Formats: sequence, structure tokens, C-alpha cells
Amino acid sequence: MSGVPAIEPSVAARARHARGLTGVRLPPPLLRLLWRALDALTPPRSLGWALPLLLLGVIIVAVGWYESLPVVLPGDGAYALERALGLTGHKLLFMALPVDAPVASTFVTLGQAVAAVAVGLVLLGVLVAGVRVRLDRFLLRQARELSLIYADAAAGTTRSALPAALVNSVRLGASNIDVAEADVAIPLDETFLKKTLPRCAVAVRELLALTGQTQQNLALARELIAARGAAGAGPLGRLCVRIDQHQARDAIGRDDFAGLAGQAEELRLPSLPSARSRSLLRGQLPIKVRSFHPGARPALVVIGLGDTGVELLHKLASQAQSIALQRPIVVLVDAAASSIERSLHAVSPQLQSVMELVAIPLEARLPESAPQLSIALAERGLLPTCIYLAPEEFALEEAWHRRLDLAYRVQPAGCPLILRVGFPLASAVENSLLAEDERLDAVPRQLHGAYLQSWRASGGVASPATVSWDELPFEYQEDNRAAADHYWMKARELELLLERGHCGYAPQISAPLLEALSQAEHRRWVASRAISGWRLGEAHRERTKEHPSMRPWDELDEAEKQKDRDVVLGTPHALVSAGYALRPVVRRSWPRRSAVVSTLEACAHTAERAVAEVRETEPSAIVNVLIAVEDRASFDCACLLRDCPDVVVSVLASRSLAGFAAPNSDATVTAQRLAEQAWELWQAPAASFDALLARSQMLELSSREA
Repeated sequence: MSGVPAIEPSVAARARHARGLTGVRLPPPLLRLLWRALDALTPPRSLGWALPLLLLGVIIVAVGWYESLPVVLPGDGAYALERALGLTGHKLLFMALPVDAPVASTFVTLGQAVAAVAVGLVLLGVLVAGVRVRLDRFLLRQARELSLIYADAAAGTTRSALPAALVNSVRLGASNIDVAEADVAIPLDETFLKKTLPRCAVAVRELLALTGQTQQNLALARELIAARGAAGAGPLGRLCVRIDQHQARDAIGRDDFAGLAGQAEELRLPSLPSARSRSLLRGQLPIKVRSFHPGARPALVVIGLGDTGVELLHKLASQAQSIALQRPIVVLVDAAASSIERSLHAVSPQLQSVMELVAIPLEARLPESAPQLSIALAERGLLPTCIYLAPEEFALEEAWHRRLDLAYRVQPAGCPLILRVGFPLASAVENSLLAEDERLDAVPRQLHGAYLQSWRASGGVASPATVSWDELPFEYQEDNRAAADHYWMKARELELLLERGHCGYAPQISAPLLEALSQAEHRRWVASRAISGWRLGEAHRERTKEHPSMRPWDELDEAEKQKDRDVVLGTPHALVSAGYALRPVVRRSWPRRSAVVSTLEACAHTAERAVAEVRETEPSAIVNVLIAVEDRASFDCACLLRDCPDVVVSVLASRSLAGFAAPNSDATVTAQRLAEQAWELWQAPAASFDALLARSQMLELSSREA
């Protein structure tokens, strides 16, 4: 995953920065060249070229001695070679030569010089290694343009936003963590903070403090800001401080965001739990699992209410609002679930109008309570559709997943999608989450820009939200991000696939559908504000968090309704501008029980023919095939359809998918992959399969397939 787009500093910003620099400063290309030279000299990297050079010198000396020997008679070649090697050893080790040694040739002198240079450079490298930290700090104090990166492995491929040619990237802390392509690694210790940072702070253009230690990130940011203030330097170009703890992030966003924003032209407060939650809810939508069991109420279950669980709950409150889930039921599973539920109702009374909370006080640190959880849900008439595992420890999350899988495998009805929040199954994407989170900021920025244009055109009253993005309060930035993320939900309800790329598809939204989506957008906005402590009031008051629009859709005036319609209509353009494509999805159904007699090759052939037929009218469309999984053959067919080009598969099942996987495979992992990669999961009794399949056009199987 590439990093965030490069940001060209403005002329005024560069002028302010230049005024803050004093003395002779090394330009980035020259400083980069010096650091690379030191890297080449420092072991063990220097050994990569010094040892071959030493070997070359030895070979040249040996060849020189061999050529200096008298004419070698036939049969004396081995003796001559042995004599040449012996003379080579004497010469290189500065030992006295035998009295009968021939006169050394020019080759011998040249080879000895080459070997001496190699040894000398190795010794120089050892000396440089001993003082390398001091040399790096000295050069750092002479830098003209710097980007400081303080990150751990979870920061992944997050990179500097500035063009590499304009700055020198400096990685702080452990040098064995490759979080970005940096020119040098500097230990972050008291010496750096007290002696080096004050003298190089004026040259710093940006700071990326992205470790999992919130207090260390904040301390480094404050040290840098204080050092720049003492030197009379202007604001940083960019300040990015990772804060994983939800309460700390909320408090800093509320109380300190404006002060930090005044110290940088661009400020971000990323959070790994937030990035994980956003990524999960975009990829695994809360409406993905559809339940058709009569009498049961579908519910979303969150297990664990630590930083990750609370962050997910805040995101889920708004992202679950849709046409299908007008008042989603969210079950909280934790020892503190009841107190958290009461606290949310006290702080956010308006939340009850858009979301129903159910507390089940089971200890999240005891995965053995999975059977009790399924019983407690059944007693309340709740059928879980998505179960979000949010413990803070990998072992707990793994144990919960295993226990729940076993519990629901023996259930006669229901096959919930069990999702890992903190430690996802596809862990390979973990290292790019913060970079992806930052790259997606292009969409809410454009949404806010469109809102400002609409506000200026209408001549409305100024408010804290009617400022540029960089001046926008943290809470309003987060709401814009939530609005952008919610379009993944809206796209699904519009039968659209969102993916990276460009295809230029512009969705046509009918008036009734636009109205329904606008109502869902309003509920999303109410939920996002309510869970942050806002409530209904006669006027918009920031201090007391009151807003007159925190009311049902039917009670809004037309101007307020139009704001929600504008968000629905404007988000696709923002997404396309940010590099996303919208592709129409055409539904088809796989004939029931046909997979029993079909070969896997026939399944692929049928899918290819369906795509070709759809492309005749929709060139950029993909096909969504709904297949009933009732045995191993249909399970294998669903897995194959999932991997076909331009095809997504939806699964219709009455019980756990793991029971259909081949016994010689890891059934749980195989079933989980199918569930996570499916377009939709439909829970229904087997008796209703035919009626559900008939809702979309049935694929025709020729004699070859059937």
C-alpha cells in the first residue's frame, strides 16, 4: 500500500520555515548522500564489498608471484602454485621473504595495495560504527529539512506525506522496525531530547508519532513544539499523533485539538482501534447477514468493551443505520456491559431513538461462556447476525472464535458471521491500516468542501462547522469520516460495488430510494452525534451539545432534509475523485441442488456465461450469484464461484457453513473465508430456500452443466 499523497508546501509556509533556519544547513540530497556513505562504511554492510575487494587483492598478489617465478617445467605446476601461495601469505602478513624468492612484479605491489585498502576500510568502518550515533546526531543538527518518524510495527507502511526529494526522513527509536523508507535511524533517548532535538527542531517539517504508546507520542510532539517555539519557528507542516485509547483520544480531540492544530498546518490524531473498526465495517457491512427466521429479531453482538470494543461500538452506532436496519439492536457482552449501557443512556438519551442496546454481563475474558451467550440471546428472542470479537488479547479472541464456532455449529438454526476486530484473520493487511485510514481522508475533505460551497451559496449563519478542513474541530472531522464510510453501506443498498480503480459509473438514484437513503443518512448523523453526547435542543449550542435537528426525519424542515440528500448525492463524486470505482451488481440465482451433479469446471463455465450476458447491457457490471449451501458439493461450488472473475457470491444457509467443508481441511478457516468474502449471507430455514432463490433471475444450466 502506498502512503498518503505528497503535499507540496505553500510558498508562504516555505518562507516561514526558511526564516526559522539559522547557520549553515545541509540540503536534503547532500545529507542523504553523507548518510548513505556512512551506511556503506558501517559493518556489516561494509563487509559486503570489503571482503570481495580483499579477495581480489589476494588473487592479484598470487597471480603476480606466479608470473614472477622462473619458467615452470611440465609437471611442476602444482609446486609453482604452492610456492606462489606461500609467497603471497608472506607478503600479505608482512613476513620476511625466503632468500630464493624472485623479484616481486608490479602485480604483487598492486594486489597488496588493494588488500590494504580493503582492510583499511574495514577498520575505518569499525571506527565509524563506534561513533556512528554521534555522527548521525551531528549531521541531524545540520539538516535543513526533516521528517521525523516515530513508529512501531503496527504503523506498517505509513509514510511521510512530503516528497522524498524535499526532506530527509529520520526514524526514531528501534532501528530494526522498517515502518518507512528513512534515511537514518536515531535512538530516541534523553540525549536526543535534550541536546539534539532543540538544535534540529527548527528544520523539522513534519512529525509522525505512530507508536502504540500514547503518552510517548504526545510527549515527543510537545517536546518538538516547545523546541520550535523556543527557536521562534513557525507551525509544522504536518503533525500526526497516534492515540489508541478511546477516552484519551476523545478528551484530546475535545480539549487540546485546537491548540495542537495551531502548531501545525495539518493535524491528524489516528488510532489503530479506530482504523481497524473502520476497515472492518467497510469490508464486512452490518447488513451483510440477512435473517429470515420468523419470530427472531436480528442483532449485532460486540464481545469485549475495552478500547477496541468501545471504538467499534461508536462506529457501529452510525454505520449500522440503513434501509434494512432502521433501529439496529446491538448486544454488549462484557462484565461492565450493564454500567456502560446505563452510562450511554444517561449521556446520550437521543441514542435510544436510533439504536437499541442490550447488555449481557458475561466476562469477556472467559471464552468458556460462549454457550451461555447463545442461550442468553435465544431467551431474549435475538438471532445474532454479526458477532464482533473485540478482546484486547489475541489468545482471547482466538478462543472466543473457536468456542462460538463450536456453539453455533450444533445449533439447529442460525449461522452468524464471527468477525475478529483487533486481530483479523487476514492479518497481512494490518500493516497498511493507518496508511489506508489517512488516504481515505480525501473523501471527507471533499464532502466538507461541498458542504462549505452549499453554505456560502445559501448565505447561512456561520458555525464551528463552516471553516476550512484544517480548522475544523476534531468532532466534526470524525463525523465527516463517518459520513464517507457510510457510503459503503449505501452502495450495497444501491446494488453497487466500491473498489479501487476508475470506471466512471454514475449511479442513478430513484426518488423513493433517494428519500430512504437520506433518512438512513439522517439516522447515521443522529447516532454519530448522540453517542458523542449531543441531544435535542431548541438551538445549536456547542457548549451544551444541543442541536435542533436531533429529531426524527418527519419532524425536520425541508432545508435540513436537503442536507442529507446532498450527502447521499455528493458522496459518489467524492469517492470517484479519491480513486474509487462504482460498479453495478446484477443478481442471479444458482438453481437449487444442481451443484450435486455439476462439476467444478461446469460451475466456472456457467459463471463466465452469466458475466458475458450481463456485460451486453452493463459493460462494467459484475454478477452476484446467490447459491443455497446444503451439502459439500454446493459448498465447493460456492467457493469456486467466489474466485471467478467479475463474480461475487451470496450464500443461503440454514446452519453453520463449517459443517459443509471437507473433513480433511481446516473446516473453520475455509468456512470463515467463504463467509468473509461473500457478498451477502442469508440465514433462513431450508423450507424457504426456493422462495428466496426465486427473487432473482435463475441461471440456466445447459446439459453440459447439469
